[in-house]
Amino acid sequence: DEFIIEYEDIGTRIFENRAIIYKDTLKVATLVYKPKSSIIQENLGQIQIANIMLYTTNIVELANDLIRFLGVRYLSLSRVDICCDSISFVDSEPTDFINMFVRNEIIRLSRQGGYIPFKSSKSIEYTGVSWVSKKGANNWKLYNKSQEMRDNNNHKQYIREMWKFHNWDGINDVWRIELSLTCFSKQLFIDGEKYLTTSLESVVNGAVRLFIHNLTNT
Repeated sequence: DEFIIEYEDIGTRIFENRAIIYKDTLKVATLVYKPKSSIIQENLGQIQIANIMLYTTNIVELANDLIRFLGVRYLSLSRVDICCDSISFVDSEPTDFINMFVRNEIIRLSRQGGYIPFKSSKSIEYTGVSWVSKKGANNWKLYNKSQEMRDNNNHKQYIREMWKFHNWDGINDVWRIELSLTCFSKQLFIDGEKYLTTSLESVVNGAVRLFIHNLTNT
């Protein structure tokens, strides 16, 4: 099925033009293009995949379909998020790790930054922890995804549907460990003269391998 583009009157802070891409009535992506700054080449733009598509379709296939439909050439990714959701853990719970982190009982081998979200009533309840590499290219988060969704008025119902498909009981809180990689170029060529030969699929698969490697060697 063909995509449908709806052009908007307002762009973004970086790009003058913005358009929403639909398949049937479902929003699948946002296209931004025509940079405001002369420092950025005028034929550069960016495709931003809608969050719901990350849970409901093959992202590489969707991205390639969009690239063909728009007549653009892939340059690189600006950001890749890889995550693992779980309700059961071996030997300890996520809160144990977070409390050790708060008490500075975990040795951090390099200079990093981070934050620790929490809830408070009669006492403080930590709901997550985040740490980022010195250069900011790799950002890790461990957090209570169920709590985050409750705090946001139960938005993103499609995530719960995905959990139920994978035998979530609908009762226990789901915790998420997440890696955000941002060490990529932030542009795509619209009708560009140069582009990377590394395929989109190989970059995504490489990010997944990095995520698994870090989890199994931590």
